[in-house]
Amino acid sequence: MWTINSAAVSSTINEFATGTTRRRISRKNLAKIEIPLPPLFEQHRIVEAFEDHLSRLDAAEKMLRNALARLRRVRTLQLSAALGSREVVSYSTIGDECEVFVGATPSRADSSLWNGTLPWVSSGEVAFNRISTTRERITRSAAGKSSTRVHPPGTVMMAMIGEGKTRGQVAILDIEAAHNQNCAAIRIDSSRFISEFVYHLLRSRYAQNRNAGSGGVQPALNSQKVRQIELPMFTLDDQRAIVAEVELFEDSYTRAKSSIDTALARSAALRRSLLHMAFSGELVDQDPTDEPADVALVKIRAQTAPTRPRRRRKEVVAT
Repeated sequence: MWTINSAAVSSTINEFATGTTRRRISRKNLAKIEIPLPPLFEQHRIVEAFEDHLSRLDAAEKMLRNALARLRRVRTLQLSAALGSREVVSYSTIGDECEVFVGATPSRADSSLWNGTLPWVSSGEVAFNRISTTRERITRSAAGKSSTRVHPPGTVMMAMIGEGKTRGQVAILDIEAAHNQNCAAIRIDSSRFISEFVYHLLRSRYAQNRNAGSGGVQPALNSQKVRQIELPMFTLDDQRAIVAEVELFEDSYTRAKSSIDTALARSAALRRSLLHMAFSGELVDQDPTDEPADVALVKIRAQTAPTRPRRRRKEVVAT
């Protein structure tokens, strides 16, 4: 099992694989793949040593993932604490306090609409971040009416449709941009709200907003559901104080998360290194008293040699 999971064998399997939508390897090609064959007793020592190392790695990775989960919980609680320490003036909704717009995708068949000067945001780029550049640009004429389709810096974006974790994620525009129909642009009234406050509030309610989506195969939000999201009203001074507290914590959170991610990446690299060592004779010492591998190979072939099916004698029935 570990041999087949090793990088060398996995790579060979991928070379033999065919197909596009569903990659597969035939039994005939699978049988051609060479694997290392150390003596049987050495195989036992390799597996024992390898799984001992793996058990330590698994325990370390479990601790790291638990730490990451606790860190995320603290992040959510930190914003709740910052909000709870200030007095809510009143409650409203996104739709009553902000303008919400849904974008569009220019025709891909018309090349003259693309590669212009206007940044164009796709839902996949809305990922709890600040957007200062986009993968694609369109022409200003492709965007249509600028008052409703081109949004200023400070606009909060929310992904309404998307696979995986995309739906419900938010971002802030640092640039003027248009966007596709899979995300909503929430224009902030700067006399009443700070963009970063609305962004952090929506980020903290990611799970609730995400679950508000409807639909069967691919649940989705829509502009109406975005407008219905509750918005607590704080004074601008309190909003600034909340944002300052949250972003101070975010710096610490980012550093801690980066350390955990680095440790997990190192663990994965060590796991690959152990696999390489296991099948290049570096993980355990060889024992000259072990039965030679070629003897084991003869035994394996003898056990797996095909046997001719016994022919049944034809019976003659007297009539």
